[in-house]
Amino acid sequence: MNGVGVAHNSYAGCVVAQDPRSQRSPVEVMINECGYPTARPRVEAIAYYTAFVEQAHTDRALSLTANLAPYRKHFSAAQYAYFENAERILATSRDADEADRKLVDLESAAVAQLGRSDTDKVVLGGLSTLRRSLQLWGHSSVVTAGPIEVAAADAAGFVVGFLLATENKLEAAVANAVEQSVKAALR
Repeated sequence: MNGVGVAHNSYAGCVVAQDPRSQRSPVEVMINECGYPTARPRVEAIAYYTAFVEQAHTDRALSLTANLAPYRKHFSAAQYAYFENAERILATSRDADEADRKLVDLESAAVAQLGRSDTDKVVLGGLSTLRRSLQLWGHSSVVTAGPIEVAAADAAGFVVGFLLATENKLEAAVANAVEQSVKAALR
């Protein structure tokens, strides 16, 4: 699921480059100008994901686990512990670089220990999005919020998007993570 975090950064970076003041819908920019591939025709995808991200929004003012609390029942204790450990890393790290180093170890442990069920995949995708987002925003000159808060909102956006999607779960999760990312980073 490492590709999820890479895809998130690619599209979030493109959206910010195309619309640095966030004056347009990130979903629209991502699909029209950044070439985000969707299973739907472009106009239909924009309408669908614009409505979807409103339903699947996250709050950058909340912690990762606070954003995920309504969805806790979807995860086993072992799966959810990865989110709790990630949050602890974010809270205790001196800066984004230290958090990234610790998240590499956490993500590696998750890859080694989790299976490949949908909920395992969403944990892996959430950790990948968190770590890669932290790399993207940790040294960005355009981010107007703290990179740790933005990365936590992005990871929650991926998880919530995946869980709420009824089809094309990975596509929906990345679209939601990018939307949450750009909105959190440029508020």
